[in-house]
Amino acid sequence: MAAPGELIDIMTMVPRPRQDVYEQLLTPAEVRDGILDRIEVDADGSSLIMIERKYLPTWAIVCVFPGLLFGFFGLFLLLVRTTEQCTFRLADHHEGGTLLQISGRVNKKYLLFLQQVVDLRGMR
Repeated sequence: MAAPGELIDIMTMVPRPRQDVYEQLLTPAEVRDGILDRIEVDADGSSLIMIERKYLPTWAIVCVFPGLLFGFFGLFLLLVRTTEQCTFRLADHHEGGTLLQISGRVNKKYLLFLQQVVDLRGMR
């Protein structure tokens, strides 16, 4: 059972080279351990990252038990999945550093990771 992620849409300048920021975005345990279901990377390998997470929503778990009273309908609710996506766009900034745009939904663990590693102060 997982909670829905936080909706974010921000753009910020990170005072580090684009390749460093790119590598930091792919280092958390959520990426390494497969908690995120899919990661797509742009052809040049350092300007676009799209992550995807699928999870069983809470409402489906709650409805399973009453659904079992009406036969096996409740078991089909265990097949329901919700998909969340988040896109990271990286570009070189004219003053040096990297321009980072993040849009989509991310889980709370990954959001905390972004606040610490990428130093995003405007995020909650």
